[in-house]
Amino acid sequence: MPYLGDEGRDVLIAKGIITGQHFPLVGPPTSIGNLYLGPLYFYLMAPFLGVFGFDPLGPAVFVALTSIATIVLIYILTKEMFKNQLAGNLSALLYAVSPLTVEFGRWPWNPNVMPFFATLFIFSLWRVFEKKQEAWILLTGISLALILQSHYLGLAAILVLASSLIIKRPTIKYIEYWVAGLIFFLVLMSPLFIFDLRHDFLNIRGFWQIVSERRSGGFSIIDIVSRSRDRLRQIFGDFTSLGERSLANNLLLGLSLVIWIVLAKPKRQWWLVGVWLIGGAVFMGLYQGPFYGHYLEFLIPACAIFLGGMLATLSRLHLIGKGLAMVTTLILVIFFIFQSQKIVLRKLVPNVQTTKELVHFIADNSTGEPFNFSLLAKNNYDTAYRYFFDLWNLPAEYNSVTKQLFVICEGEAVCQPQGNPKWEIAIFDAAYNGNIEIVGEWQFHNYFRLFQFKPKQG
Repeated sequence: MPYLGDEGRDVLIAKGIITGQHFPLVGPPTSIGNLYLGPLYFYLMAPFLGVFGFDPLGPAVFVALTSIATIVLIYILTKEMFKNQLAGNLSALLYAVSPLTVEFGRWPWNPNVMPFFATLFIFSLWRVFEKKQEAWILLTGISLALILQSHYLGLAAILVLASSLIIKRPTIKYIEYWVAGLIFFLVLMSPLFIFDLRHDFLNIRGFWQIVSERRSGGFSIIDIVSRSRDRLRQIFGDFTSLGERSLANNLLLGLSLVIWIVLAKPKRQWWLVGVWLIGGAVFMGLYQGPFYGHYLEFLIPACAIFLGGMLATLSRLHLIGKGLAMVTTLILVIFFIFQSQKIVLRKLVPNVQTTKELVHFIADNSTGEPFNFSLLAKNNYDTAYRYFFDLWNLPAEYNSVTKQLFVICEGEAVCQPQGNPKWEIAIFDAAYNGNIEIVGEWQFHNYFRLFQFKPKQG
């Protein structure tokens, strides 16, 4: 599992919840503007951190369990939607072995729980609009709040809900369920509302800034359609590991759409999957900034259900259809497993064990005396290490200068700690008027270099 600065930040906050030191009203910052998510991810992962003795493995188990639960939920939902056990089997199988879900299912990160909550959200909509079980709208409100606190591009769920209301135009018999669903949603979102009230509406101003930039950039239907198409190709390319622009991905997506339109003739059971996929892609097509794979996690289960439903539909076409469906499924599953093994077997650094090793080494070489710490890394920051400093009560100082400084360089960084302008190094250097020296240098795993600085003697 990856263990970097974001993961270290999250377990630091979760530890504060368990020990009662701090109950946050806000969650992780986003990468799409000056916005913060809600704190529910921290509260959900905290019990697992506690059960696992404050080891960061605990939150990873939580994410893995939600990924496994998504497989089960996809099976139940697809089987019910298509009234076809084969569709449920195929969709669950494809989701279970997809390289994308294998990777995200091993990684304790807030967007990686979204596929479960997205599937739960769609399942509740299906029960409300098709089964006329209005009590399920309570789960719609809960799952919507959890989606929005996983990542803000989960706002696509609101478009799916609105589209479903327009398409189905339900007759509301039990208004109390709908009111309760709204109340559950507002209660779960309330920490974020309180945070905004306390901080001069930071999130609202961040949203307005994004909208203003979008308006100043002009509005082009052609651009939105083009980006929506790219988002659709990207999610299928990522899900299958075929690559967004590869011929194989375009053929698979194109043939699947043809089978959907010609054979399924978007029948009753397909409308919600279509709204989920197309509506989600269109919503994400509105976003003009750099677009990363985890932004699409709302749509991952939709890919599995769409492909599984398409293959089950194809298998109804006598012998040729059954043969094509079987061969396609076999090729996809073998390819998925082959690609997934690369993810499972690769050794990631930094990880929890290497971080513990380095922190133990620093503790031994600091001889129990207070120390300063700095990390030089291209794409990481130091909270992964600070978590273990805090957990093991090591005398790491952040607000005052001590008599020793430890600096870690991670592989891809330019490793020039002496005279480096980074704040922790510069302030230590300035405190001793540049009169410092390296008293120790070590290398670990051909990736880390650790330096110990002290003031020069004499």
